[in-house]
Amino acid sequence: MDAENPLPPPAGDAPAGAAHLRQQPRPAEPSEGLWQRAADYEKAPVTTALEQLVELGVELPDPRTLDEPQLIRKLDEVIGGLAAIGGYVYSTDHLSDRQLYEALVSRVLREERLAMPPGHESPWHVDLVGSGSEEDIQRWLRYYADEEDRRRWARDWPLDTIPPHEHPPHDRDRFLPRPPGRRRSQDKP
Repeated sequence: MDAENPLPPPAGDAPAGAAHLRQQPRPAEPSEGLWQRAADYEKAPVTTALEQLVELGVELPDPRTLDEPQLIRKLDEVIGGLAAIGGYVYSTDHLSDRQLYEALVSRVLREERLAMPPGHESPWHVDLVGSGSEEDIQRWLRYYADEEDRRRWARDWPLDTIPPHEHPPHDRDRFLPRPPGRRRSQDKP
């Protein structure tokens, strides 16, 4: 190292100084689409999915006022409405239809998020066991983690109790909408 070049000398056959960097191909400039998405993100107003669904004409009645057939139709409408605004739900099989609707209406749809313009390629993912709470971690380990995940968790967090695996009581997730181009095999959190 010297005063003109504070970097250590290159190892092996690498050229001295930073001259070898000029010989490397330059990365491509960010695409116009990337800049547009960044601008959209910066300008997007804050909203909630609840507000967006209401703007789409989706009514969200109190779950206590719905019988089972009404609740199932309403849940399908809400999940379809979420997909229309770029929202996709995951890890719902441990919840009954009523529990899922109640979680969506009372909590999930009320969380603030950015209102991205239509066609913006930024899906919004809602993992119903993804909060990071102890309860959600235990639900994920119980119902959704495969054996490899469970072994890794036990290795990385040896003081944690790993619950026995159970099959979720419901079979809904595989039928839920997914972002364009996303296969269900990519759903593993």
